[in-house]
This record gives sequence, structure tokens and C-alpha cells, in this order.
Amino acid sequence: MLTLVLVSGLVLLYLHTYVHFYVHPSNELTTLEDVYRQELTSQIYTKLPILFHAKTIRRDIPLELAEATEKEGYVVYSTLYDPVPLLEPSVKFFPLSKVYLFKDVSGQGTGQGTEQGTEQVPTEQGTQAATRPFIVETNLACRTFYRIHSGKYKVTCIHPKYTDHFNRGVKDPSFIQNHPQMLHLELHQDSILFLPNYWYVLLEPIDPGQIEVLQYSTPLNLLNFAYEQIKDVFKIA
Repeated sequence: MLTLVLVSGLVLLYLHTYVHFYVHPSNELTTLEDVYRQELTSQIYTKLPILFHAKTIRRDIPLELAEATEKEGYVVYSTLYDPVPLLEPSVKFFPLSKVYLFKDVSGQGTGQGTEQGTEQVPTEQGTQAATRPFIVETNLACRTFYRIHSGKYKVTCIHPKYTDHFNRGVKDPSFIQNHPQMLHLELHQDSILFLPNYWYVLLEPIDPGQIEVLQYSTPLNLLNFAYEQIKDVFKIA
């Protein structure tokens, strides 16, 4: 009996560890219409991006109490985590919450591996070209949600098979914008995007506003972070 329990425990441990490192070979998006915690968790285990809408969990974020970091074209606010049971794992987790507040092309405020920058935006004849901010980032957390609080955004989900294109960072997002196989979306208020770990995302403001990023790491998920650190130390491909 004890042997059976030990074997079952090891099998479950292996399966849960495997899920954290697994990358689905398909380059697809799941749109979830019937949103509840059990169904969301089941879809997350497929390790594909998920898009859904949830007005019921809308809330204000007191940015005046958050630590702000100025970036090129936007501000990052490190916020205190406010529980969102719908999005949380059913096991022990370590949450991280932050907000991206993009600036408009005139430079006035509106409102894990990260690359940011600006791209040239054509303006009326006789005026200087403005710049539009963008972010390209990836993550290792087992659950990462991008939640649109205000504004409208172009968002591109990028499968990990394209990772080698971003080894030196992203200075010009046109390769991503024009790639026919990447998942190009337009998100607005109350849109929520789940992005599996190891995927990349490109965020571009159409109508700048607030994007909240909610990340959940579990104890087993820490193996992903440890493995990436080992790769960096020993230069493992």
C-alpha cells in the first residue's frame, strides 16, 4: 500500500512538473465564452493562449500608492496584489501585480524578459514624426494574465518557436506586426488574455490606457526559473 502511494505521488509530481515545462506545438488561440474557474483552469492546462472578457472583476487600481518606474514610452507601476479568485491557481501561489500606463504619441501621459521601445508613426505633412511605444516580453510564471482596464491595444501572441528572432532584443516591431502566422488581436476594456509561459507578447497602444499584468507562480513553477538561471550560467541553448 505504501509503495502504491509513493508511486502515485511520484507520477503526479512528474505530470505537474511536465506541465510547467510543456510547450504546445500548435499556434492557436482559444476564445472562452463561458467563463468560470474550473473551465478556465482546464483550458490553461492546454498551454495555449486564452482570450475572454470579465466585467464582473473590474476594479480601480490606486496608482498613486504604487511605485512607478519610467520607461521609454510608458510607466510601470508595481502594485499590491488584490485577490482575483477567478484567475488564481487552486494550489499555493506567489502573485505579482503591475500596471503598464502607456503615453500617447505626443509624449503626454494618458492615464522577465522585457524589451521596450518606440516606433515611428506618420503624422500630418509638415510635422515631425511621432513615436509610438511598444513592449515585447516573455514570462516564466505558470499563469500570466493581461487585463485591459482602459484604452484599446494591438496585441500579438508569439509562439516560443520564434524565440531565436528575439535573442538580441526588439528594436523594430514590424517583423512581428507583419508575420502572418503570429496571433494578432485587438483588445479593449475588460478583455483578458492568458499567455502560457515561454510565449512572447507584443503590446501596442491604439488608444493608450492601463494594462494590468497579473502573474501567478507555484512552488513547482520555481523549477522553470531555476532551470533558466542554470542555462544562463552554463550557456545552455
